[in-house]
Amino acid sequence: MKLRSKLFEYCLQVVEERIKRMQLEIRQLQLSANTETKSSAGDKYETGRAMTQLEIERSTQQLAEVEKLHRRLQELRTAQITNAVVPGSMVTTTKGVFFISISLGQIEYDHTKYFCISADAPIAKALMGRGAGEKVSFQGKTYFILSIE
Repeated sequence: MKLRSKLFEYCLQVVEERIKRMQLEIRQLQLSANTETKSSAGDKYETGRAMTQLEIERSTQQLAEVEKLHRRLQELRTAQITNAVVPGSMVTTTKGVFFISISLGQIEYDHTKYFCISADAPIAKALMGRGAGEKVSFQGKTYFILSIE
């Protein structure tokens, strides 16, 4: 299995683990809200339930964002490898290896650091359409593209 495919699967695993954690957190918050009993201090009870509801809404919104990342990553599963940088490319440069996929930031896989960035990231836009052997200037730094997978 090529490195790009292994990195793709690793990113997919990271996103799926985030989804599972967030789903569990939402279930626990809902359980907490459902089992909270009304005390003699009614206002305190209502405030606690309202705060829990806000947490559930916040977590649900975050879950929707992570699920969107998951869908975007799945769309890249069949991305064609080309000689130019496109979404789904793994680009090795003199300043690091960029996986143009979803915004996960810097990750470590097999003792190597990779930058998982979306195609909308400024550095990704600078790399798009370029080929191996080309140089890209970005924020005062020069990146030489060594390879594209």
